[in-house]
Amino acid sequence: MCIDVYDPNQCLSEPMAALIIPVGSTHTGEIKVTEPDGDPVTIILSDENITVDTEPFYDIKDPNDELGMARIYRYAWQWTPTIYDKGLHYINVRVSDPYEAFDERTMIILVKENQPPVITGCK
Repeated sequence: MCIDVYDPNQCLSEPMAALIIPVGSTHTGEIKVTEPDGDPVTIILSDENITVDTEPFYDIKDPNDELGMARIYRYAWQWTPTIYDKGLHYINVRVSDPYEAFDERTMIILVKENQPPVITGCK
């Protein structure tokens, strides 16, 4: 999943993939953010049960930026859905910089209950 923070007049972000997470299992993912001015960013998710690290685990200068200002950040997120979370979730991911530039994407997550195998016959 990727989010790129750019000028609101540009649309350069990659789409976010849909995920399937079984109830009770912990899923860890990442959010990739490219900030063209190298500003720090804030990430907000619409579901408070999903946690996002406040500090990036990856922070480098964008090697494709000719001006040398852009930075690429990667943030880890984690969720362990419960039985009450079963179903389809549309999670809004919003990334902003200190100057009110932002980007938003929707992450689609299907939480399914893991069904045990059933013995249908034995002789």
